[in-house]
Amino acid sequence: MSASQQGIIIWSVQTEEDVHATASLFEAYAQSLVIDLTFHDVSGALASLFGKYAPPVEALLLAHKTPSGGPVGCVGLRPLSMAGTCEMKHLYVDQEGRGLGLGRALASRIIVEAKRLGYRAILLNTLRSIETTIGLCKSLGFVEVDAHYYTPLENTVNLRLELQA
Repeated sequence: MSASQQGIIIWSVQTEEDVHATASLFEAYAQSLVIDLTFHDVSGALASLFGKYAPPVEALLLAHKTPSGGPVGCVGLRPLSMAGTCEMKHLYVDQEGRGLGLGRALASRIIVEAKRLGYRAILLNTLRSIETTIGLCKSLGFVEVDAHYYTPLENTVNLRLELQA
């Protein structure tokens, strides 16, 4: 069954409550990686979350289980210094939301958002050990490329999707 068939809804983060829910998911995502992310300044990023992913050039999506369930997934999109290029960040689905096609639904929606915002390409990086994310992104048309910025993490995979209008 798809995410919508399972009672999952996805919307753009707009309220303070949405921001807090997304911050909690970002924090759970960071903890799930079991690696040192101090170079990313995760706490600082969480404190300025909406500023980093605010319209009109960024997007932040949140998935909720309905009718009264809590947040189960999120994904962000932010511009990069390369013209027409953005980066997908923090695609994460918690245990309760896994197995429902929610990762695909979130990634597909953020691709639509990137096109709507006028981007020509989406980049992302992930750990090679997160095979589900790599497989999902490749199934959506992403291909492996060289790194788009320095990361001290070893065993990262860099992916790119060219967007057609």
